[in-house]
Amino acid sequence: MKSRKRSRKNLDGRIKQIMGLALRVNRETKYSVFLDFSGHVKQVSVQIHLGGWSSSSDPDYSKYFYLDYVSPHRFAACAEIRAKLNSLLPRK
Repeated sequence: MKSRKRSRKNLDGRIKQIMGLALRVNRETKYSVFLDFSGHVKQVSVQIHLGGWSSSSDPDYSKYFYLDYVSPHRFAACAEIRAKLNSLLPRK
């Protein structure tokens, strides 16, 4: 039981990091990041428009994962999304 709780807490922390990075990318760059949480299916999705959002264009990057999917996939997806968002931020 503790392992499941620890895993959920770890995943929550990663999602919060992704949310913070998405906010920073939107504030500090010309890119548009959409982050959605669909509670009814327990899904998190991220879409990135590298040229800024336009109704006539598809996202340049899109990734989603389910919170209750019992696999390392969700952690790998978080890592991939974090890496992508970090790569968009200006170097200091």
